[in-house]
Formats: sequence, structure tokens, C-alpha cells
Amino acid sequence: MTRYATIGTSSIVDLFLEAGRQVEGFEHTVAHSRDSARGEAFVARHSAARVETSLDALAVADDVDVVYIASPNALHHDQAVSMLAGGKHVLVEKAAASNAVEFGDMLRVAEEHGVVIVESVRSLFDPSYAAIEGLLPALGPVRRVTFGYCQRSRRYDRILARQQVNIFDPEMSAGGLMDIGTYCVNPLVRLFGEPDAVQAAGFLLPNGIDAAGTLLCTYSDKVAEVLYSKATNSDAPSEIQGENATLVIDVIHNPRHLRLLHADHHSQDVHIDKPLSQQAYVLQAMDQFLTDPSQAHPFNRASLTALRVMDRARSQMGIHFPADGLRPPR
Repeated sequence: MTRYATIGTSSIVDLFLEAGRQVEGFEHTVAHSRDSARGEAFVARHSAARVETSLDALAVADDVDVVYIASPNALHHDQAVSMLAGGKHVLVEKAAASNAVEFGDMLRVAEEHGVVIVESVRSLFDPSYAAIEGLLPALGPVRRVTFGYCQRSRRYDRILARQQVNIFDPEMSAGGLMDIGTYCVNPLVRLFGEPDAVQAAGFLLPNGIDAAGTLLCTYSDKVAEVLYSKATNSDAPSEIQGENATLVIDVIHNPRHLRLLHADHHSQDVHIDKPLSQQAYVLQAMDQFLTDPSQAHPFNRASLTALRVMDRARSQMGIHFPADGLRPPR
């Protein structure tokens, strides 16, 4: 049995708990909410054992093994460090932190206290990632990559009405890149490593946060594009182009259909069966990490690298978060 506490009461936590019901041994024991009434309503809806309004108390609770953090990005570092220092494992929503320095600090605290922290980049844990990785040798030398995710936010109209929205708030370390852009950057660096150079441009809102953008990532032997938007829609697929074949990915954040286009023009279709939700695969992996923490290391290296890439891109676009520069490496 793995006992989970949750921080946050948004719809993403609802999806997390739905996934938990698909995983053997998952138990939701504590829901944290600063508002006790809201927390009680959340607990009643999800049948958790109790509400905890104090983060300090949650960090030392004896009925919790793992804390799932789904608060705004700007809060991830301090909440995670508190939980890790209290001996709790942490599963943190993407983006894992405001910047690479913060996540590096989180990793150090986890190591110091003998616990595990992992970023929940769901697409890297489900069967689609293994399928994509397994098809790479058929492509030959990869020369070009295009990963895109453009989906107009349901809250974008509120931005146009000049209302404050957390996901478009630099105070919350948010914006398009830190939200849906992560679904492009994380698989890019997991598959191909950190680029030698990054050039970025974006469409910025009046408050200085990005609603859309493009990253051009240069490697010694290939180029890669990251295209993202929370202001517009696109149904264009993503691609990995090799000299021998091109891999077409239907949607980068949740692939279900892959097509291999060979240089001689014949094609091969691959359908990815997913009997579980994406988050359920994350929870299954988390159970493995608790048994063997070394299995989490490749995921954490990719998360740290992705944040470095996004830090470089934000700097070029002129996007600054309050957390930037506050925590020099220890």
C-alpha cells in the first residue's frame, strides 16, 4: 500500500485521483487545503481520510508516504523541500519548479534525506514513449525534429478581458512554455539530450508572460523546433525526421498513433494501446522508484535539462519570474 497526500484541489488533482483508482495499492489518505471548508468538500468528494491545513504538519504526518504537489509552479520548490525534509517522497506536477536552480535544490534535498522526487511529465511514462524510442533506429541519423502543442486555453478569454489568471501569471512562474511547452521540451531532451544552442521568440501578453512561442534548438547533427501556444489551436502532428525514415506522431502530449514514412515512400502504422490513463502509468512508475530510486535518475536528469532549456528560452523572450536568481546553487 502506498499512501498519498495531495496538495491542491483543482481538476488536475481530480484526474490524479481517478488514475489512483486504476492502480493496485494506491491509497489517498490526506488532502491539504489552506481553506478547511474547501478541503472538507474535496475529501467528501474523493473519500480521503482527512484534511490537513498545515504544510508543516503534513511534512511529518505518519499516514503519508508520498505527497503529490499540484499547486502553482511558483510554490513547488518550497512545498517540495518541506515535504522532502520531512521524509516524504514527492511527485510534483510539471513544470517541476520555476527554474533549473530550484529543481536542482529539490534533488539535493531529496538525496540528503534518502527520499525520491519525480516530475509528472505523463507522456514519458506511458507506453507511447517506449514505442517512439523503439522506432528511432529505423529512422537512421536524425536530422530534424518538430514537436508542437497548440491548444487555446479555456481561460484565454479571461486574459483578453484583462482578468488575472494563474496560468498566465508570471508571479506564479506560469505561461505557455511552462505549461504546455513542457510536453514538447521534455521528450526532446529525453530523446536527444540538451541542445548546444537555443533561440526563442514568443508572443507576450501585456503582463510579460508568453501565450505562444517557438524554440529553435540546435545540435551538432540536427535541428529541432518546439512550437507551443495557449492562444491558438493546431492539429498538426509532430515529427522526427531521419535520413532513412520519418516518424509522425499524432499528438506529442498523448500519442496514440504513430506512422513511419520510409524513404522509399512506403509507410507503417503503429497504434499504441493504453488500457490505463497516463497518470496511472506515472503512479506505477512511482511504486518502482520507491523500491529502486536509481530508476528515477534518467527522468530527473531530463527534467533538470528541460528546465535549463526553458530558462534559456525565457531569458531570450524577456520572461522573468520572481524566483529567478533568488536561490544560488548550494
